[in-house]
Amino acid sequence: MTAEEYTNHVRNVMAGDRYATEVTGVVLREAGDGISVCMLPLDNRHRNARGGVMGGVMFTLADFAFAVAANGACLSAGDPLAWVSTSADVHFLCQPKGDTLTVRCQRVRQGRTRCYYQAVIQDEAGRQVAVVSIEGMHVAEGG
Repeated sequence: MTAEEYTNHVRNVMAGDRYATEVTGVVLREAGDGISVCMLPLDNRHRNARGGVMGGVMFTLADFAFAVAANGACLSAGDPLAWVSTSADVHFLCQPKGDTLTVRCQRVRQGRTRCYYQAVIQDEAGRQVAVVSIEGMHVAEGG
């Protein structure tokens, strides 16, 4: 399977995460084993009362990117999704500028039952606007 075919396969599976893909509007750009790149075109629904991007929007973007990256191996094997986030440490560094956010999520460590990933969110100017450290765990099918 080529990288493009793999990304399309993952995109189809992860379309089931309707909150991230339909409600929030996250778009999967690249998927691989232990890595993902997603983007989010911003509009008024993503803004808080002050006009800034809601922190929850940035967290949703990072959490979705984690789900894609952490589940890469099982998705490529045709297995069910097996990794879920259990905790996250979010650092909002500055208010994004422009109309698009991009996140790159990458595996730092993944064992048999626990994993640790880091997601870096950038605005259109390439400025880091948030860094999210995410811990996850392997769950049994149906668990």
